[in-house]
Amino acid sequence: MFVTHFDAISFDIDQTLIDFKAALDEALQAASDWLFAYSGHRVSINEFQHQRDLVAKSFAGKAVSMLAIRHASFCQIVTARGLSVGTADLLLDVFTRVRFGSVKFMPGARAMLEKLSSGLKVAALTNGNSNPNKLGFGRYFDIIISAENFPYEKPDQRIFDVLLSKLELTVPERVIHVGDCLTNDVSGANQAGLKSVWYNPGQKLASPTIKPDFEIIHLAELISLLKTAKIPSA
Repeated sequence: MFVTHFDAISFDIDQTLIDFKAALDEALQAASDWLFAYSGHRVSINEFQHQRDLVAKSFAGKAVSMLAIRHASFCQIVTARGLSVGTADLLLDVFTRVRFGSVKFMPGARAMLEKLSSGLKVAALTNGNSNPNKLGFGRYFDIIISAENFPYEKPDQRIFDVLLSKLELTVPERVIHVGDCLTNDVSGANQAGLKSVWYNPGQKLASPTIKPDFEIIHLAELISLLKTAKIPSA
């Protein structure tokens, strides 16, 4: 039985628990290779991502899934080359098979999740679409919240309020949130009253304006942190 003073812990997913960048690059490379073999047109990973970012900006503030944005960007890329929209459908199939075909954990993530899976509530809170259920590690979580299902995302306090509501907890100080992004994760958690952990494996320079409650370099450090950190009584 895992013993801690906290009632729950929540995790960002991309670049905190899984290597999203590696998975995305692999999926985009597969899409690039397929499109070249299919049509003779070579599109680089950078061009794919640039077009996706442009489309995402056009949908800003709207509740649109990330795969819908990706598909729209594929449509623009293929039609600009005289190919049919149906080609974009096939391209998306290739992309999603690779993107969600396997999970690439960050160092120490799986072992850490195994230790946390009994003893306190565990949540996933992501702005992305790396759903643990889709990637095969949903068993580690009591709840999973993806901001793409809401009209707001981290660092907006409302998404953290959703987290507390889903956890059925009312004392934010007794919930700890872990993430790699100072703005979305640390600042968001701080503003919502949660305890924040900055996962900083690259040992980036700290921000003068955003102060995490805790900072770790390796996910294994979370275990001792959770056991020893003191928090206000409920």
